[in-house]
Amino acid sequence: MSSHTDERPYACDVCGAAFKSLSHLKRHMTNICMTTSQRHQSSVVVSDLFFEDKDLRPEDKDVRLEDKDVRLEDKDLRLQDKDLRLRDTLDKDLRLKDKDLRLEDKDLRLEDKDLRLEDKDLQLEDKDLRLEDKDLRLIDKDLRLEDKDLRLKDNMDKD
Repeated sequence: MSSHTDERPYACDVCGAAFKSLSHLKRHMTNICMTTSQRHQSSVVVSDLFFEDKDLRPEDKDVRLEDKDVRLEDKDLRLQDKDLRLRDTLDKDLRLKDKDLRLEDKDLRLEDKDLRLEDKDLQLEDKDLRLEDKDLRLIDKDLRLEDKDLRLKDNMDKD
């Protein structure tokens, strides 16, 4: 097989990663897909990868199957851990969204309060304007009365 092709005939039984050479698969299995205890338990299995399955003794096949089961359980545990981390992240996101919604609600209540205060200010301004208008009418009335008094006085003086 040429090393310059994309062919990867050696696949990992645990995670499915494929490699161009058997040595790369062995290194992957030793460093990535197996825990320390599994490496110790399966040292025979890793060394036997150079042989075809038909050349293995039945007890070696059993060890490989047990090792594969352990690796699958380990992979399941890693996936469960990842799932828990994702759930924690989702919970955190939901808490942040809830906090954002509470802040938005608080902002809306503050805006409502501001609008009520503005409305109250406008009502007070309207009341002030009505009072000013009333004052102006009273002044106008006083002026008319004074004018009337002056005309009466003028008429009395003429008589």
